[in-house]
Amino acid sequence: MSSTTGRACPICGKTESLKHCASCKRVSYCSREHQRQHWKVHRAECTHRPKQSSDKSSPSAIDNNMVVVVEIKSGQGDGLANPMVKHLFDSLIEAKSYIQERLGYARLEDMKEFTEMPFLTEFMKFSSASLYVDPRCNAFPPLVGELIRQRLQPLLQAQIFSLYEELQASVESTAPSTCPICGKSESLRRCGSCKRVGYCSREHQRQHWKEHRSECTYQSKHQQPEQSPPNASDVVVVVEIQSGEGSGLTNKMVNRVFSSHDQATGYIRQRLGYGQTDEMKELTEMPFLKDLMGFSSGMLYVDPRQNAFPPFNEDFIQQFGFGFGLDELNDMLNCRGVAGELNAMAIYIGSKLDTGLSMSVNASGDAFFIGTTAKGEPVTSNVLWGAANFVYEGMDYYPEDYRKEEREETFSKWSRKYARGKWQPTAGNGGFDLYQTDPFRCAALWPTVDHRAP
Repeated sequence: MSSTTGRACPICGKTESLKHCASCKRVSYCSREHQRQHWKVHRAECTHRPKQSSDKSSPSAIDNNMVVVVEIKSGQGDGLANPMVKHLFDSLIEAKSYIQERLGYARLEDMKEFTEMPFLTEFMKFSSASLYVDPRCNAFPPLVGELIRQRLQPLLQAQIFSLYEELQASVESTAPSTCPICGKSESLRRCGSCKRVGYCSREHQRQHWKEHRSECTYQSKHQQPEQSPPNASDVVVVVEIQSGEGSGLTNKMVNRVFSSHDQATGYIRQRLGYGQTDEMKELTEMPFLKDLMGFSSGMLYVDPRQNAFPPFNEDFIQQFGFGFGLDELNDMLNCRGVAGELNAMAIYIGSKLDTGLSMSVNASGDAFFIGTTAKGEPVTSNVLWGAANFVYEGMDYYPEDYRKEEREETFSKWSRKYARGKWQPTAGNGGFDLYQTDPFRCAALWPTVDHRAP
C-alpha cells in the first residue's frame, strides 16, 4: 500500500493516515488488516488480477470497469488545442453525479446528454460516447423564452466593438501609402474622418480637400453635397436580421432602403417565398419596443417555410408543442420555428413585459423588420441593435429576481432616458450611435443597400 489521504476506510470509516490499494489506487485503508477484511468485496473491481501482466504500462493494467470523464476546457482555437483533464470514477453513477455538480444541474435526470457522434461511433467504432455541456452557457431545443433568457451565451459588447475595430482597421489598411500632394511616404497622418488618405502635413491636407471632399465621410456629416442622400424620413428602411443563435446581439443585419412601403413589402414577399395573392404574416406585438422605447410602429416578418403560425392543430402540438396544450400554445405564441437555425434577435423583439417570455418562440430563419421611432423616423440597424440590448438587459429582471414593482420602476427609468436619447447599455454602446436613423450613416458592420430606382 502507498500513502494517501482524503478517503474513508470502507471497514471503519477512518479518514486519516490512510494507504490506498497499491494495485488500483482507488480504495484506501487504515491498516493491512482492514484491507484483508475488505478483499472479498474489493477483489471483483480491483485491477490486480492473478493472471494480469506484470507490465504496469500495458493496457491490461487499466480496469475495464473504471469510468473516465474527460473534461474539455472551453477554448476558441481550432478544436485541437483545448486543455483536457481526466477524472477517474468507480462507477457510472459517480461519474454522472460529478458532472451534475460541475454543471449545476439540480437533478441527475435533468442532465442533457448528447449521443449522436457519427464520426466517433460509425467511423472510429466507439462503442459508446456521451457529451455533456453547461446548461448555463448553452441552449437546447425547444427554446422557450425562459431558456433563451437563461442559457443563450452573451457575446460581450467589448468583443463586438473589437470586431468593429477590426473592420475599421481593414478600411485603413487600404489607404494610399503616400501623400497625394508630394508623394512622401513617411510620418503620414490619415484623414480623421474616412481614414482612407494619408497626408504629411495639415497644409497638404488643406490643399487636397477640394479633390477629397467628394469621397470623404466628413462631407456627409458637415456639408450639404450636391448628391446627398434624401432625408431619412422620406425612405422606408427594411432591416434584414439574418438568422443566428447567439445572444440576440450578434445577428448580422443589412439596411435595405426603398422609396415606398409597397416596394419594401414587395421585396420581403419575394424573399420569404410568398405568392402575389398570399396573405403575408405580420408580427406586431412588441411591447418592449412600443410601450417602453416609444416606437410608433413595428412589424416583423419571418419565413413561413421555417415557421408556423396560430391557430395550431393537434398534430402540430404533438410534434412541436413542448408540453403545452392547444389553447395555451395559441395564446402564448405568434409563431413557432419548425425548421432551420433560430433567429435570437427576432425572438427577443417579441418578448412580453409581464413575464419576459417571447411571443415568437422560436422564430427561425431570416427575419425582416420595418418600424418607425417615436419621432416617425425609420428604424435602422443601429436603432434595432440598441433595442435588442434594451430587451437583453431587461431579461435580467425576470422572473423571480425582482418584484413586479421594482421591474416596472426600472423599466420606467430606462424608458425616460431612451426618450431623451440618453439610454445606453450597461457594457457600453460599442462605438455605435444607437439613435442613428439615417441608414446611410449606420455602422459599417451593417451594410446599407439602396433598392430605389436611379
